[in-house]
Amino acid sequence: MNTAPLATREPVFRFYDNRQKYLLFVNTCSEKWVVAQRVAMELGNIYPRPPAIRIFDAGVGDGTVLTRVMRAMHQRFPTLPSYIVGMLHFGTIFITLLPLILGFSYFLFDFRLPQKIGLTVGIMAYLVIFLPFQYMLQVWIIHNSILFMPMLYFVFGPFLDVLIFVSLYSWGMSWQSLDET
Repeated sequence: MNTAPLATREPVFRFYDNRQKYLLFVNTCSEKWVVAQRVAMELGNIYPRPPAIRIFDAGVGDGTVLTRVMRAMHQRFPTLPSYIVGMLHFGTIFITLLPLILGFSYFLFDFRLPQKIGLTVGIMAYLVIFLPFQYMLQVWIIHNSILFMPMLYFVFGPFLDVLIFVSLYSWGMSWQSLDET
């Protein structure tokens, strides 16, 4: 038992209390690699059924473990869809909900019916043509190196699709309405 007074005791060092010390520890040891290898070993014990494998990641790091696990998953199950199929599902749902989204926003304004229908059909047509090429390019890039996946998600993923929708919606809002004629 420690009989030293509380004021003279040295504090117990815990590297989790200091972010810089923790990051130094995590990035200089093989913890991430070992965790990813252990998860990859467990992939041999599962027998997934399509449509996909669900992986839960707490997301508190830099994505290194998740990237290595996804690489191992693709090596173990090369025909099982994952990222791209999820993005195509998002695109399909987004295109399907587009008339409803515009119905509760753009259609409330005083524009001619052909303008309303034209904007809706135009945005849908653009996305129907653009989405397959967008994700086909991502498949080609990811096939060469999976390291680009986070950038592709944030720069060329659903964010880009929503940005295109907002741009075309803004362009439609700039059209002359019935009040201005």
